[in-house]
Amino acid sequence: IHNLTLTQTGSTTVPIQVSWDDPEKTIIRVSLFNAWTWEEFDVMLPTIRYMAARTGIKPSMIIDSPDGSSDQYVPPRTMYKLMELRQLFTLVDQIVFVRPGPLLKIILNNLSHIDTQVNTHFHASPDIDAARNLLRAEEG
Repeated sequence: IHNLTLTQTGSTTVPIQVSWDDPEKTIIRVSLFNAWTWEEFDVMLPTIRYMAARTGIKPSMIIDSPDGSSDQYVPPRTMYKLMELRQLFTLVDQIVFVRPGPLLKIILNNLSHIDTQVNTHFHASPDIDAARNLLRAEEG
């Protein structure tokens, strides 16, 4: 597990954790807590790229907020950053967002009209178990 803890203005601690979700190393799990930023997420990208490159397969990724603190939160520039995340498709197969809020769903829907890769690589799931099941179904 790679944990990043940063201090923002107001002394709010914002952790972003990246780990393997399964022992087979087929799913990278990114856990977001509280009001995180894309700059903090960008710090984790080298870790995600390293993990994906070391598997010998194209793993998938689950992005969630285990304690629910980020479920309804969407940081500024999300549409732009999600377009940038498409670069990960060379290393990561599917990206599943767990419990995406209404704004993130709208953004994903709008992106799907711009780029068909969004439909085939970005997914939404109501909970972590459903996300794992969706990824298993995609593998099979």
